[in-house]
Amino acid sequence: MAKETPQTDNPLQTSLTGLEQQLTEVESRIKPASREMIQKMLTAVAVTLQLEVPTNEALRVYLHLFEQYPEDLLRLAGEKVLREHRYPRFPFPADFCKHIDPIYEDRLNNIRWWKRTINDHRRGVTVRSEERADSGPRLLANFLNPLPEKK
Repeated sequence: MAKETPQTDNPLQTSLTGLEQQLTEVESRIKPASREMIQKMLTAVAVTLQLEVPTNEALRVYLHLFEQYPEDLLRLAGEKVLREHRYPRFPFPADFCKHIDPIYEDRLNNIRWWKRTINDHRRGVTVRSEERADSGPRLLANFLNPLPEKK
């Protein structure tokens, strides 16, 4: 049974509900991958490159360094490493992270942006997205009650 969104005649509450739903969606995109998934990805890289899987000690380091990343980004990193790795050794953690750190940071920045926007909206502060000094999604300008155009 699908959840129904509560209907309201208050445009402020409707906008706030929409923002909170967007935040939930954005937050779901940073859910960390399981250790099992990370191990499978590293094993697939090792097998494909015909290299030894890192030892238990080194594997713990990889797991620790990668445990913050979501599954889709780790898959992307594994694919990029398989396409670009040219050395007869197992790729270093940085070989994976360089492909996904900018995307992961962007997701974290978007979450911070959505949270600030929701807090501003709760306080009744409407800020045009282009007037924000920080980076973030630029969907808000028309989502909230728009400010009158400057003359």
